[in-house]
Amino acid sequence: MKDRAFTSAKELHDRFMEEYGGILCREIQQKIMGRSFDLTKKEDFDAFLNAGGHSDKCPDVVGKAARWTAEIIMEDLGR
Repeated sequence: MKDRAFTSAKELHDRFMEEYGGILCREIQQKIMGRSFDLTKKEDFDAFLNAGGHSDKCPDVVGKAARWTAEIIMEDLGR
């Protein structure tokens, strides 16, 4: 069971690496928005929002992650 979980987690990790070049928010922001944002700073947070961070950019990433996770689970179940 542990090996299956590790293999599945690695597959999800690898998809993130291939698509975004990283797994951290700052790495993903850099890839899809051309820069990273320090969301603890008001000016960066405002710039993040103005760049579509919460309206379409991050929701798209989360949607892909959910789809990839579902695909990996279905593959693991043999469906």
